Amino acid sequence: MKERLYKNCALSLLITTLWTLYGFFKFYFDAEEDGLFYGWGILVYFLYTIFISLGLGVLLLIIRLILHFKKKSTSTITNFFYILAGIANMYMFLIWIICTYFNMIHNELYFSLIHLGSFLISGFIFYDVIRNVYRVQRT
Repeated sequence: MKERLYKNCALSLLITTLWTLYGFFKFYFDAEEDGLFYGWGILVYFLYTIFISLGLGVLLLIIRLILHFKKKSTSTITNFFYILAGIANMYMFLIWIICTYFNMIHNELYFSLIHLGSFLISGFIFYDVIRNVYRVQRT
């Protein structure tokens, strides 16, 4: 179980890092070509990424809770998409914190609530995975 978890974590980190790098390079090359409105493209890219990762996280948490209450197997804990949702939401939260710290994004209540939800989803997923991996390891 731990090998599968490690493999899924590594793959999730790789995919999320490549997605973030693609966004940064897209921003860099769009800035040279588009001129005045280049920032809107990266904002839309960032917002789509946030909403997709939040939606995936909420959907997988609902599935996880339904399976938990039906006393089904804990195979969803090491599921690739479950771990990907946790890592992607944590990435989006960290990018938001860094951008807010350097005054690249103005701190508005709407964005703060979205990113707080992203942090809570990723925190719950990480807590769930770690708690259940150690529970299985002890038995």
